[in-house]
This record gives sequence, C-alpha cells and structure tokens, in this order.
Amino acid sequence: MLPLAPGSRVVIRDEEWLVRRIDPATDGGWLLTCDGISELVRSQSALFLTTLEDGIAVLDPEKTELVPDDTPPTTPASCTWKACADVTSPTTPRCTWATVG
Repeated sequence: MLPLAPGSRVVIRDEEWLVRRIDPATDGGWLLTCDGISELVRSQSALFLTTLEDGIAVLDPEKTELVPDDTPPTTPASCTWKACADVTSPTTPRCTWATVG
C-alpha cells in the first residue's frame, strides 16, 4: 500500500496533484481521485489507477523548503483586484461616504 491519505500531495506523470480520495480498485490497486496543483493541470480533476502508473512520488511536507517572496507588493493581479473592490458597492445598511484627496 502506498503511504497515502486524502490531502497528500503526489507527483504523477511529472505533475503535482492533491489526493482527494482513495478507493480500492478491482485490479488489486488503488483508485486515486486527485485535483491538479501544478501550472499545467491546475483546477483539473483526474483519476489514477496505481497499478497503471509507473512512478507515484509522495511529497514529504517535512522536506518543504520555504523561500522568501521577492515579488513586488503591487502586481497586475493585485491592481485588478483593487480596481474591482473599488467599484463594488458597500454591503452595509449604513450610509457610506468616501472622500478623495
């Protein structure tokens, strides 16, 4: 049996996946229900049979290397989010005034 549990991160076919479910398969292996994490498969779901996959690497969270984020605090994505937030109406029942300047 693989040292897997739901929530494990694995590398299958050179892409990183998050294991959501593990079910016994009729061929004696396991059926992994996974969600993509790496860039190519992000937001994709997939099913893998452990008997058909050559190499399933389980990522060990203890070996995670933390690196500082050197990106500038203002990115195009954060500017887009801020612009959307600025045009959204307040959701409070009170009257809200804004001043510019």
